[in-house]
Amino acid sequence: MVGALVGLGWGGPQWAQWLVFTLTAIGAVAVFKRTLSSSEVTHAVDDLRREPAVVIEEIPAGGVGRAELRGTTWGARAVDGGGLARGTRCRVERVDGLTLWLRSE
Repeated sequence: MVGALVGLGWGGPQWAQWLVFTLTAIGAVAVFKRTLSSSEVTHAVDDLRREPAVVIEEIPAGGVGRAELRGTTWGARAVDGGGLARGTRCRVERVDGLTLWLRSE
């Protein structure tokens, strides 16, 4: 901003140039901060909730089986306490340590 003003012929005293620069910088930071804080993020990138998973080892009722999510094998349980058959497509409801809690689609 100060460079543009000087280029247009407004030199002004050095203290005025520093003042214009400082006020412009503070204004730009405030605008960018408001823009960044107002954007809505529904969930973090590493949040696995609502991600699709496939059962690769049967999950017995009330038991633990295996599921694949993003190319990785996880321990898995059914949210409703029922069983899930091998090959069932599911959605992750929550993650508890290394165990996925799944709901069939």
